[in-house]
Amino acid sequence: MSRWLGWTALLLLGLGFSACSDRNSNPSADGEATDGDTDGDEETAPSDGDETDGDEESEPSDGDETPERMVDLVNPFIGTGGLGYSVGSGLPGALAPFGLVKVSPDTEKETGAPPFYHCSGYHADDTIIDGFSHVHIYGAGAADLGNIRFMPILGPITPDKTRPMNYRSPFQKTNEYAKPGWYAVTLDATGTTAELTATEHAAHHRYTFSAEPADGRGYLLIDLDEGVPSTRVTDGGIAVDAEARTVEGWVLSSGDFSGRYGGMPIYFAARFNRPFDHWGTWAGSHETLNDGAPVQSGDILGAYLGFDLGDGEPVEAQVGVSYVSIDNARENREAEMPEWDFDGARAATEAAWEDELSVVRFEGGAHDQRVIMATALYHAFIHPDIFSDVNGEYVGFDRQTHTAEGEAYYNTFSLWDTYRTLHPLMTLLKPERTRDMMTSLVKMAEQGGWLPRWPMGLGDSGSMIGTSADVAIADAYVKGVADFDVDTAFAKIEAAASGPAGHYGDRGGIEEYMTLGYVADDKQGGSVAKTMEYGVDDSAIANLARALGETEKADYYAERSKNYRHLWYADEQFFFPRNSDGSWITDLSLDSWEEPYTEGTAWQYIWLAPHDMRGLLGLFGSQESMTAKLTTFFEEGKREAEGGTVFALDAPAYYWHGNEPDIHAAYLFLQGGRPDLTQKWVEWISNALYSTAPDGLAGNDDCGTLSAWYVFSSLGFYPIAGSDVYLVGKPLFPHAEAALAGGTLTVEAPDVSPENIYVQGVTLDGAPLDVPWFFHRDIAQGATLHFDMGPEPSEWGKIGPDQGPPSP
Repeated sequence: MSRWLGWTALLLLGLGFSACSDRNSNPSADGEATDGDTDGDEETAPSDGDETDGDEESEPSDGDETPERMVDLVNPFIGTGGLGYSVGSGLPGALAPFGLVKVSPDTEKETGAPPFYHCSGYHADDTIIDGFSHVHIYGAGAADLGNIRFMPILGPITPDKTRPMNYRSPFQKTNEYAKPGWYAVTLDATGTTAELTATEHAAHHRYTFSAEPADGRGYLLIDLDEGVPSTRVTDGGIAVDAEARTVEGWVLSSGDFSGRYGGMPIYFAARFNRPFDHWGTWAGSHETLNDGAPVQSGDILGAYLGFDLGDGEPVEAQVGVSYVSIDNARENREAEMPEWDFDGARAATEAAWEDELSVVRFEGGAHDQRVIMATALYHAFIHPDIFSDVNGEYVGFDRQTHTAEGEAYYNTFSLWDTYRTLHPLMTLLKPERTRDMMTSLVKMAEQGGWLPRWPMGLGDSGSMIGTSADVAIADAYVKGVADFDVDTAFAKIEAAASGPAGHYGDRGGIEEYMTLGYVADDKQGGSVAKTMEYGVDDSAIANLARALGETEKADYYAERSKNYRHLWYADEQFFFPRNSDGSWITDLSLDSWEEPYTEGTAWQYIWLAPHDMRGLLGLFGSQESMTAKLTTFFEEGKREAEGGTVFALDAPAYYWHGNEPDIHAAYLFLQGGRPDLTQKWVEWISNALYSTAPDGLAGNDDCGTLSAWYVFSSLGFYPIAGSDVYLVGKPLFPHAEAALAGGTLTVEAPDVSPENIYVQGVTLDGAPLDVPWFFHRDIAQGATLHFDMGPEPSEWGKIGPDQGPPSP
């Protein structure tokens, strides 16, 4: 849940929002057409929610039906709701896999749109649509983008109608639909049906007006001044060419991420299927309309386009978007939408989604589980997103235009979150995209000087802590994704790991970390969190160095990855901050956020050593002691989650699946010799903290992080990020297949059920797997992982205190 906002204040602003407890208030994305036979061209009514509200156990599949299409299982409304710290920041709009364009509604309530609830522009509890904008970030904890807003209204046009408060429209959830690559809604204010579809770089709008306005015209407003809450537009330009039926322009947009480096220009080029019967622009204010004025610049900028509705035909717009130039935006649109064919564009994007999602197939399980799994894959394939245009051009961190040769340039890396689950999932399922993503990170470092921490747009936002790009790069390389400039990557990694600090993507407190073995609290904020994150980063560097044949460096970083142990306060069994003179700071609340623990509590940071599980066990002194503490952590976390109210005004103190530092913690029971508790708690998380409802995520998905956790855990294993090790959990489905680059990974668990959650035995390609971990190389060329399941814990996978997954 990476963000750096005033959390409590933002949550207080959001108290006017109700929790998404009425889980039937939002439609199912797949409607009633979930049998795989729909051709995608018919709009079906949404379901009444009974199938997807997550409150009742749906019937398991026997696996003999016609295989379901993945796109028919996906519900884009999952994660679009939530209250307080459980807000998902999802968006239901139309987008292609990893697409630059994400055209989606921006919404609010009568009481407004608190930024924290509208980081993606949308919240499931909202009842008003402000308009449809073209660029968004999915699942983040900070608000940015939401630019280039379109909104249909009825004539006659007046200056007041161009004001956002006046052109917005209420809508009904029963008239709102979404599937991969398509969104539709009816606007109550005008009776207009809006439909959206998208390709990677372009959006196609279709507006069907049902009312008969007094002047016979329907209008489309293009408002360049608006964005999601917290986004500011400080400059721009617009040009209308009525003869060519085009509107083109740009904005300089500055949000919670892009504002940190001065904002970013966004360009668009739109064309329309019908002539403008009446048109004009506004600039500087909404006081005056400039009929027939083709060009404007500045802020508070927009255009109004009037269309004669006499023939009853819809008004359509195709909009190309680019971060390079208007010419590129036009080229993007022309390349991807050469014809006026909304249904064809929608079908093509739906087919692209089916192809991407079908990398994993699964059978059996409950219907809701299949919906959650397909949607988790869908959400995992949104970010990082393509930033380069169809001609390969992109603007780099040096603000110069470059050309990506032979690959796409990606952006929007929520690395403090995504390194843990999303990037390992990309490495496993999408190695070619992973290569391009790693190349993109290297290009950012070459063009900007350093590897970024949270890159978005033209620079690094600096959000969060650590040098998490190290982990993503190491994870890719040690698992065989080697076709990128790893030598430059390693040099840039070492530069930040060695200090000094003071640049973007740096390690604050690195000097003390290197000399004292920890980040000193009197020198640097977030001292405990940084020490522990640096340990994870160093372990990944050690693994990367070893794979590169740099043995001495590997040994050095491996030893340094254990620095976190210097903050272990044995008397209390917590990690506590220390000053530069070695003194301890122990007068801290253990169950609330304190400054040394970035976005977490002392309880949650106990477990941030997945790279050194045996070392962590050593600090506890025994498996029993570690297991007891971890059990308390989960039992109290379960109590908090079931209570619910804690999420409204205060973050959970114990296990919090909606945040990142502890999301691996259920797998640490393996080191305590209790794989049955890993299985128990993974089962609980999967069932209790995920659902098909709008509040079906436990917090911000953080660009797919929580979704990737679900995918891994449903397959029965989980990555130690930055290494080639997978930890064994329990599978969710009787049969699943993942199409890897080297062959098919098959996961079999024929007896798994809500009762049979405990692993009795595991084989890998027919050979017994006696320890609860394996290596990427064991499955990279395809393999069969078979689980025997039963209703009671077994002896399988129990290890002694001297055993454990390998550390660097």
